[in-house]
Amino acid sequence: MARLQLFIKKHERHLSSGALIVGFIVDLLTLVRVDIVFDAIVFLVHITIITLTIVLIALYDGKRYIGKYWLKIRQYAPLFLQFSLGAFFSGLTVFYLRSTSFTTTLFFLLILIGLLIGNEFFRNRYQQTTFQFSVFFIGLASFFVLYVPVVVHTTGAVVFVAATVLAVLYIFILFLLIRRLVPQYVRNASWSIATVIGLLFLSLQVLYFSNSIPPVPLVMKEGTVYHAVHRTGTTYRAIAEEQPWYSSLLRKRIHVVPGESLSFYSAVFAPTALTTSVTHRWEKWNPNTRRWENTEDITFPITGGRAAGYRGYSEKSSLVPGRWRVSVLTQRGQVIGRTYFTIVEVQHAPKTKEIVL
Repeated sequence: MARLQLFIKKHERHLSSGALIVGFIVDLLTLVRVDIVFDAIVFLVHITIITLTIVLIALYDGKRYIGKYWLKIRQYAPLFLQFSLGAFFSGLTVFYLRSTSFTTTLFFLLILIGLLIGNEFFRNRYQQTTFQFSVFFIGLASFFVLYVPVVVHTTGAVVFVAATVLAVLYIFILFLLIRRLVPQYVRNASWSIATVIGLLFLSLQVLYFSNSIPPVPLVMKEGTVYHAVHRTGTTYRAIAEEQPWYSSLLRKRIHVVPGESLSFYSAVFAPTALTTSVTHRWEKWNPNTRRWENTEDITFPITGGRAAGYRGYSEKSSLVPGRWRVSVLTQRGQVIGRTYFTIVEVQHAPKTKEIVL
């Protein structure tokens, strides 16, 4: 046991970093759907551990309880806090990664990843009350933004604002609890906590209304352009152009004859019973202005529950050669996912095959 303790102390940094990577991979493999009870319980357990450790640290540092027993609790509490915050942000990062378009929500995603990685380098910061509350608030806000839509079965601006307000209320109640138990512990930090939480709350609203936050809990499972898509009952069939084996590594080239139309098929996952609508926005790159220009929006409703995503398609005519993309958007214009391709005009139809989607 002594050798083990010595080894752990000597290689603590490497073991901690390794545990972070392993933990993230485990979360990636085990956290499957936001509407599965087990996944929600995992998050709630970590929220409970984080809350308790913050309170325990306050009770000791505020000299409400002292002694050898409480000294040991105080020594190990930051480790439990760091572990649960790391696991908490790891799980959140997994879900937000699945529901993001890197070109539009990279900033917020980097915040989550930064908090996840930074968890390994700011251990001493966990001794500071304002830092504890600030990091916990960001995690809570991300959690409520992810799970409130699951509970109320819809998404939108009102749901987002309500979710972030819930995070503020949770932090406020935790602050009041600690102030009641050990008033002197938070007396000097009251103003800084309120200021930082207020600024973080406002920052989240700015990020959301500028469409810089991933549209969780929606996830685009598939988005592909075909020569045609047809639905028969619950079966979707598509006419797909035969592509070379390396096509997945490059921008897909679609060969069309003059006057031909194309179809875009998408499968968007939403939690069970959640209803909303999505839009297929067909956009063409203008080489003169060097900007994407919207050519058509096609909107249709979706209902959650299907693990592989709610299926739907749109059809676009009046196509011209060049670079194209189809953006799958929420009601507010948040990007759920994008598919890029190049249209090439030919005189003879390319080889195609029918596939079942």
